Amino acid sequence: MNTKLGESPVYPSAADELVDHPVYGYTTKASLGSSGPTGITLRHHYAGLAMQAILSNASLSNDMKRLGWDDLSKYPKWAVEHADALLAELEKTA
Repeated sequence: MNTKLGESPVYPSAADELVDHPVYGYTTKASLGSSGPTGITLRHHYAGLAMQAILSNASLSNDMKRLGWDDLSKYPKWAVEHADALLAELEKTA
């Protein structure tokens, strides 16, 4: 299977067959619904964790506001950038 770590499912079933879907990438047969995968990827999961950390850390939020990041639409972009950086580093050691 040729896939990136970030495209793999977060909680695959141990009994489920893994497939390399031509459109949706590495996933499990059970997670493929009629319109594609039904679960979230590691990239989505890591971005969500980064977003949670950003929003729950008051001093970080204050620093971001001080640096001109008071526009909340920038927070998700920053979270995804951190998730991508983590996945890139994990790919190096995989």
